[in-house]
Amino acid sequence: MESLSQKLSIKGDKVNFYSSGTLGLLSIVMKIQKSKTGTLVVMPSHRDVRTFHSNLSEAGIESLILSDLNLLPFESAEPMKDDLAMRMEALHGILSGKIVIADIMAVLKKTSPAEFIKDGLRFSTGGTIPSDITKMLFEWGYTRTFTVRSVGEFSIRGNIIDIFSPVQGAIRIDTFDRDIESIKIFDPQTQISLKSIEFATIFPAAEFRHDEESFEMAKERLKGHPELIENLQNLYGMVGLFWKNSQCALDLLPRDEYLVIYEVEECKKYFEDYEKELKDIYGDLRLVKSFAYSDIERIDGNKKIVYVSLNPLKIPLDNATELKAGMAPYSVERITSQNAYDYIQEIEINEPIVHEDHGIGIYRGTEIIEDADGMHEYLKIEYKNGAILYTPIEKFTKISKYVGSNFVLSDINGKEWKSLKEKARKDIEDQVKELIELYAMREESKGFSFMPQTELEEAFSKSFGYLETPDQMKAIQEVFEDMESSRPMDRLVCGDSGFGKTEVAMRAAFRAVANGKQVVLLAPTMILARQHFENFKKRMEPFGIKVDLIYSQTTESERKRMIDSIANGKSDIIIGTHALLSKKIFFKDIGLLIIDEEQRFGAKQKEYLKSLKLNVDVLTLSATPIPRTLYMALSGIKAISVISTPPIGRVPPHIYITRWNEKIVTMAVLKEINRGGQVFYIHNRIEDMEKIVEKLKRMLPSVTIATVHGKMAKREFEENVNGFYTGRIDMLVSTSVVENGVDVPNANTLIVDDVERYGMAQLYQIKGRVGRSSKKSYIYLMYTKEPGEAVMRRLKAIEEFNEFGSSLNLSLKDLEIRGSGEVLGLKQHGHIDAIGLQMYKEILEDTIKKMRGEKVENRNCDPDIALPSSILPQDYIEDTIERMKIYRRLASAKNVEEVERIKYEVIDRFGKIPDHVETLFVHSKIKALLCDLKIAKINSNGESVEIIFSDKDSLMNFSKFTKTYSLNLKKNGMILTGVIKNGKIEKLLNLLIEYKKHLEQKEGVA
Repeated sequence: MESLSQKLSIKGDKVNFYSSGTLGLLSIVMKIQKSKTGTLVVMPSHRDVRTFHSNLSEAGIESLILSDLNLLPFESAEPMKDDLAMRMEALHGILSGKIVIADIMAVLKKTSPAEFIKDGLRFSTGGTIPSDITKMLFEWGYTRTFTVRSVGEFSIRGNIIDIFSPVQGAIRIDTFDRDIESIKIFDPQTQISLKSIEFATIFPAAEFRHDEESFEMAKERLKGHPELIENLQNLYGMVGLFWKNSQCALDLLPRDEYLVIYEVEECKKYFEDYEKELKDIYGDLRLVKSFAYSDIERIDGNKKIVYVSLNPLKIPLDNATELKAGMAPYSVERITSQNAYDYIQEIEINEPIVHEDHGIGIYRGTEIIEDADGMHEYLKIEYKNGAILYTPIEKFTKISKYVGSNFVLSDINGKEWKSLKEKARKDIEDQVKELIELYAMREESKGFSFMPQTELEEAFSKSFGYLETPDQMKAIQEVFEDMESSRPMDRLVCGDSGFGKTEVAMRAAFRAVANGKQVVLLAPTMILARQHFENFKKRMEPFGIKVDLIYSQTTESERKRMIDSIANGKSDIIIGTHALLSKKIFFKDIGLLIIDEEQRFGAKQKEYLKSLKLNVDVLTLSATPIPRTLYMALSGIKAISVISTPPIGRVPPHIYITRWNEKIVTMAVLKEINRGGQVFYIHNRIEDMEKIVEKLKRMLPSVTIATVHGKMAKREFEENVNGFYTGRIDMLVSTSVVENGVDVPNANTLIVDDVERYGMAQLYQIKGRVGRSSKKSYIYLMYTKEPGEAVMRRLKAIEEFNEFGSSLNLSLKDLEIRGSGEVLGLKQHGHIDAIGLQMYKEILEDTIKKMRGEKVENRNCDPDIALPSSILPQDYIEDTIERMKIYRRLASAKNVEEVERIKYEVIDRFGKIPDHVETLFVHSKIKALLCDLKIAKINSNGESVEIIFSDKDSLMNFSKFTKTYSLNLKKNGMILTGVIKNGKIEKLLNLLIEYKKHLEQKEGVA
């Protein structure tokens, strides 16, 4: 590749290099890159762009992708912040000599003048902040938040200004009045500053100014279109409306830099086809041509152009050269999820919480109470019959968000709560014991060793047609190792929908049949069983493997034929629903049992499965994520393979959060149908589903629409889902019943109405219905009433957790409550509802550790502390949730160093702490020392402190260390004098730190 690019010579302003594949294109870009100039590469489709971006990365060349935001011209929906920032960064890259790759739509899309994109606003240490900084940032398309996590956000907290700008990244400016004292780069996920810099330049976060002048100009141009004027600020598909002289990305490329066009004729065809689609939707394209896109002829208008094509072009050229043919190597793109904040830890006012000692109550906010020891902030919790508990913030570790359903408020006295916890603990112990015994039995039992059939298996793996992901390959290898062992396999393969679990099952099934054994695949629904049947049949039949399907609707004669075929061993792979568990069905020689979503089978079916499992290899598939803590705890008890990387070429769905709007729905549906796709429309109320369907049919007369819901007759339900699966139905209107088990790769647009009614996990599951192919997918989360703050935070979290695999990494399925424990073979018996998910997980983890002889964390160390303290004032940290997070972290801190790190972070994020807040951090440091020093209680009285130890030995050891005290042996206590002065407790802290060092030195000597 290197030598090929060196031999290349670009002679003339308009030249044509022709060859098949992208190898020639790669060598041309490498040649241009060596000349230290930038270039703009234009390709027909976004998929071509992503592939070539990967080629360049593999060659060690940095490049930017210019996206068209996947918006129709009149589509009034705010694009995702990351997509918008990526476009702004790429536009800036064109102006500043970077290598930028764009599809034809992206490059012709109207944009802002060069000076708006490039100039930016420069800050320098010692300089000043503009007095109108807030107004300017709003006009540049930024959103104000309390905590800056995403590009295009800013925050002003006292003298601290955080801005996350395209190009520059996330910066933190510390000011005194308007003077800039320091500028730092910070990590938006941890919120911690990384390094100081002298200068920073921020750039617009949108392609047009959000100001009165721009909006008035757009309104004037949209006269006669009142429905568009209503959501003017969201018309990102019509950027030209907001500028006197708009242009496209081609106009930004400096005259001395090359425009490289890959397959120009194909580019033109793509754009012309797109224009035809727009004409079908809108009819009149005058506004589109004026304000959305430049004409396709503009593609040939730049001064210096390199055309790369399969065949020589018949256009005026300075030179034409044939290049070596071939495809550039394609690298595996691994998408990892971001470390988002822990949703489960966030408690919200008027929502249920769990107190470790008192049970389930309603969190009613905080109250500040002043006593002799200073200001203290308390969590106010309401229990049964209106009883109120005030919990000091230093006891925050006892509080967790209630994750469950149908909660019942506890009595404040905690007796009933204690018995609920004990019942859960006893049940969990019994089940974990059973799991361990079952594991031990399988370890000792003798199974069949499935030996590799190398040539056959290689041929079968080639028929897959895709490149396996690293996680997929690891799972396949783990399954094969289990199958080769003489012990019966019992492995769970867990991963997001569409991540390739079925391929792992197919490889295992193929090996089993190649070893002369029968395979049974069980699915909980007919829809899933039929999908598996069609996929297995397509792959297996070319190898002479017979696949059969049995379900409740199978005719009697067909069922009899299949039962005979199974008994005689003529059927190699038998796929079905619970109908397969009939006692009339006998298998000749079953070697592998594959169970899809076992937790969705009934109790009787599960018991029957247990008997089947004893002597055969078992592979269980599940899309239910396993919380990492449970996964780690159960490793060694249950074999688990996790697939967390998406298939190559898969891109996360594009999410829009917007008010329900007839025009948006119409455009979204027609856009999908016109590209040959299908649409899910989720409406979760059966009682008025007919009305919504009638309305949709009036809006979309050419679209075939069907409905499904849980109360529908089984046959009709199956017919409609099957019609959607086979492509006879364009749009399926459904309740959330489709959140599991309807896999239609051709359905790539999802519309959810009344989105404010859904829980976060339910939305996450529904979201998984689309984005199951390499096509770009779209999700419209639409509300009818203006959502409150809590609902909007939930929706934004779904947007934030959008990357593939995040359900596993973040355990979002925890919020679904039920799945994970049951997948792992634990019957939950309503315990999660009764005590909440967090408490259930803690009991489970402790039980497993105890039974495996491992050290169990001492959760009982809960010293009482009554010392001078303080609070985090609301005028210092305005956001209640952020304040609660910091309180929780201080309460959970295990040592002095951890408290110091939290203090540094608070100063970094919110500025200099008020003097009196220092006492809060000293108080937290003392609390972090108490368990290690075996102090059960500590309280102040004027300048003296009473300390009660958990045992007499600890008291006597401390008494030898310190001189100023009086003992109370009955209470294992002592009184120290002179360790508090004017409410300051630093002297006490220093004494305890010195004593801890003393103990550590003694242990070292021993």
